[in-house]
Amino acid sequence: QIRERTCYVQLTPPKLPRPELAGARIVWPGPHQIRMAGWKGDSAAWEPPSDEQVTQWAQMGVNLIVGGANYFSGDYARPSQPEKIRHFLETAHGFGIRVIPYVTTSDWDFSAPGYQEHAADWMSSKNIEFITETSLMCFGAEGWRDHVEAQCDTLLMNFPFDGLYVDNWFITRHCTNARHGCAGYLGRYVTEGYHDFARRLRRVVARHTGGRGIMLFNTDNVSNSTSLAWFDLRLSGENNDPLRLAGETVLSTWNGKRQGVQSVAMWRENQDPLDMVNFCARYGFSFRLLGGRRDADMVGSCAAAASPDTPM
Repeated sequence: QIRERTCYVQLTPPKLPRPELAGARIVWPGPHQIRMAGWKGDSAAWEPPSDEQVTQWAQMGVNLIVGGANYFSGDYARPSQPEKIRHFLETAHGFGIRVIPYVTTSDWDFSAPGYQEHAADWMSSKNIEFITETSLMCFGAEGWRDHVEAQCDTLLMNFPFDGLYVDNWFITRHCTNARHGCAGYLGRYVTEGYHDFARRLRRVVARHTGGRGIMLFNTDNVSNSTSLAWFDLRLSGENNDPLRLAGETVLSTWNGKRQGVQSVAMWRENQDPLDMVNFCARYGFSFRLLGGRRDADMVGSCAAAASPDTPM
């Protein structure tokens, strides 16, 4: 067997960040993959954010919502509550707020159409993920890339979303599944497929938004050629505390002008909101408002955080 050695070179930055996204103020109602009544603690069926909630966000200066579509991973063409989604989008757009739904290029839900027929051929591993509901597919499986591209294309054709938030499992760039060509002594690194996935979704978003759509990528702290070249925003900080990072690290790996893609800072509930707002303001990062997933009264929460009585 002949082994090939391949080297990849990335010019950094490959492009300039979009200036208008430096002021992105984001809420994150989700959902993050499927939500159903009686499952994962939900007592009622998923609903898009209400008019009152969107109005409250608009009053706070929110200009980007992540979420708004509920479906099985890999089945993006058929979200639940379609008419309510269209109403929600109309309300958000009336305030000038853009909305991008969650999709993942890795997870495929057991209940999604096509899973039973193709998952074994396209999967990267046999591991069970996301609340024992999904398997992880391989970026190198062309059939999987075709499938997700078609699903996202249909979603944006039927609903006026403003782009996509793309989640992924970076570790699945290495695969050993011989069914789609990843066999071999050490398996295969599917960097080409990883790039092709991003290129395809970029093309889908551009086609349905007149080239003005927003692509947000979950990268955590991993900076790579795919996120820098094909996306407008990258989510950083999911698995670490950015407040503990050295300033040199932040400037070199999070800075939009150096990387070519604007960073969005994510923080957890145990991190102080004022510290995080100051962190984002200091380095010029976009930020996700705390409590965006579950907090119904974000105005009250932010007012409490800004109160002089709040411990610093």
